[in-house]
Parts: sequence; structure tokens; C-alpha cells
Amino acid sequence: MIQSFLSNKLPEIKKLLKAHKVTKAYIFGSACTESFNDKSDIDLLIMRIKS
Repeated sequence: MIQSFLSNKLPEIKKLLKAHKVTKAYIFGSACTESFNDKSDIDLLIMRIKS
């Protein structure tokens, strides 16, 4: 389920990450497991270049 969501949103996500100078983004929590569902949130760890 998470893979199809991310695949559909990937161009938009990449544009947003680039605009905010994100160098790395990690997904963690239920999004990385089989328990992810339509009521789950997506936990992200974002690293960016210091301005």
C-alpha cells in the first residue's frame, strides 16, 4: 500500500524535497511494515543542508 502511494506521489515529493534542500529523507514506523493502512500516518526523518 505505501509503495503505491509513494509511486503515485514521487514527482511531487522529489520537487518538494529539492525545494527545501533536503539531502536525505527516511521513512520509518508502520509505513515500513505490513501493518501500514489507510489510517496510518507516514513518519519521516528529514536531513537538509544548513542555510
